[in-house]
Amino acid sequence: MKKFYLLALAAATAASALATDLEFSYNYSNVAPGYYGTKKKENYDVAICIENPALIGTKITGVKVQLPGDASLYAAPSAFLTSELVVERVDGVRVNVPDIASVAGSIADGYLTATFDEPYTLTADPVYVGYSFEVSELQEASKLPVAIVPGTDPKGFFFHSSRTQLKWADYSEKDNGMQSAMIVLLDGSFPTSSAGVSLPQRTVFLADKPGEYSFDVVNAGSDPISSVAYSWSVADLSGEGEYTFETPIPASLGSKGAVTFELPAISGIGYYDISVKIDKVNGTANINGGAEASSALAISSIIPVNRPLVEEYTGLWCGWCPRGYAALEYMKEEEPEDFVAVAWHNSDAMAVTYSFPNSPRGLPAAYINRDLSIDPGEIPASWETSRQNMADIALDCTARYTDDTKSTLEATVNVISLSNVEDAGYTVGYILVADGLKDPTYMQTNYYAGNAAQSATLPAPWDDVFLNGGSPIFGLVYNDVAINNEFAGGMRNSLPSDIKAFETMTTSAEFNTADFRSVYLRPTDDEPDLNVIPVDKDKVRVIAYVIDGQGKVINSVSSEYLGGPGVGVSTVAADNAAVVETRYYDLQGRLVANPAAGLFIKTERLADGSLRTTKTILR
Repeated sequence: MKKFYLLALAAATAASALATDLEFSYNYSNVAPGYYGTKKKENYDVAICIENPALIGTKITGVKVQLPGDASLYAAPSAFLTSELVVERVDGVRVNVPDIASVAGSIADGYLTATFDEPYTLTADPVYVGYSFEVSELQEASKLPVAIVPGTDPKGFFFHSSRTQLKWADYSEKDNGMQSAMIVLLDGSFPTSSAGVSLPQRTVFLADKPGEYSFDVVNAGSDPISSVAYSWSVADLSGEGEYTFETPIPASLGSKGAVTFELPAISGIGYYDISVKIDKVNGTANINGGAEASSALAISSIIPVNRPLVEEYTGLWCGWCPRGYAALEYMKEEEPEDFVAVAWHNSDAMAVTYSFPNSPRGLPAAYINRDLSIDPGEIPASWETSRQNMADIALDCTARYTDDTKSTLEATVNVISLSNVEDAGYTVGYILVADGLKDPTYMQTNYYAGNAAQSATLPAPWDDVFLNGGSPIFGLVYNDVAINNEFAGGMRNSLPSDIKAFETMTTSAEFNTADFRSVYLRPTDDEPDLNVIPVDKDKVRVIAYVIDGQGKVINSVSSEYLGGPGVGVSTVAADNAAVVETRYYDLQGRLVANPAAGLFIKTERLADGSLRTTKTILR
């Protein structure tokens, strides 16, 4: 989630000011809200804080906010004003106690609305504005009744409830950033055309390369904003431009619209201050104390790509674990360059350890960056949310076998930080993973077989694969499988204690790859290799990542295959021999004459007489 400096819009002195009604909301981008909730029948209190010099003397007249579902699901709607957020115990229940005003509201047409008996005049002191209601009937809509939008302004979302969140808490950074979508109704004098500027907290450009710089225009007037003229400066460079919005910025205080312009190349690596000013709004001079702002511009040899590390816990014996398998396969198709995942097998023929980096209470389970514990079915959405965070660490990983026997592997990792970090406690972790694992003995227990009610938790086409695949299901090809955990917790002293910005740090690790054995199976005198995992050493990759001092993963990357170029199972060197016959089999090994959409095992007979077998998805 991109974070912004939300600059106060200083009071305008434009002569064209007029008395009018306006709206204020932390929904700066005017997006449709999502919803948050506790999934319980309880009382909800939601608040925002208003502390803005531009609004001194303005009057708060009421509030309105979306409330999903039928009005009959809720009771006791109200709105309140308070100088501080306080909870007191009344009749054994912890309740919100406002000290300025509280009024009853109403619910109609999907909105909770309330009008204060006496308009409240804003001063320089902060004031909390909020609304309350009771979930009286728990249905799908009322499980998540709080309208929210993305954002991390620390004044944008405070929450309390009678059973779950017993004290007022700042929820602005919960789940990677949430803001209340509540609208505060205002009455006051505002200029017709006025705007502030909001800059990204930090922008990263490559040295000696031009790039596109973006900033937000923030409406501080009573009219929509159709166009702006702006100027900028950084280092010894400066420029100006004009921009016309395809859709005007709405006439709502705080509403935003993005402007992008090309910034010329800068050579020197390091940090610079970039300044942007809004000179004109709708063709007239912009009289606004917040019309100019500065922020950080990092010039670097590399731009970090945020690749959250997914670790999935699974087992052939686990009947609900196919949803983790499906999530990983789906994401490898959707994000082949950036999705980094490890499948830790437990108590089966692919398990290499019982000492895991995370501590799942049961299977299936998944973690993102060793911080967020999720159900494997949530991997696609949670990974996408996590990747929106700005990455401060860039890393790459190369790997090679040191001899022709492929019995020793060497991995080399380069790390660059965009910030100085003292006493960082950072380490580099490594996990060897194998793709393309298959064996006739691998039988995946599958509780989804014939269970149409549960198939919705699986992404297509895997819903069909597991719904119609039987239990156990044979013939699956397993990817991202952890086959070495020697440095999964991080290699000691792999990075210096004090990290210097923009300096390349290089570290390496060596692994014994003579063979890979399961800790679950026990070899016998008759079958000494019973526990050998059938790893194709040309389909081995190294997952490398940086771990902070609290054990959380900052960023990760996958090497290419050790047997050739490519990341993931989709990039395998093609055989030069011509294909003379192709057959498709389902996952039970049955020949399919005319395969439709779904997952199949494709067998190709080559001109040299050999066979090539691959997993393929037909769409």
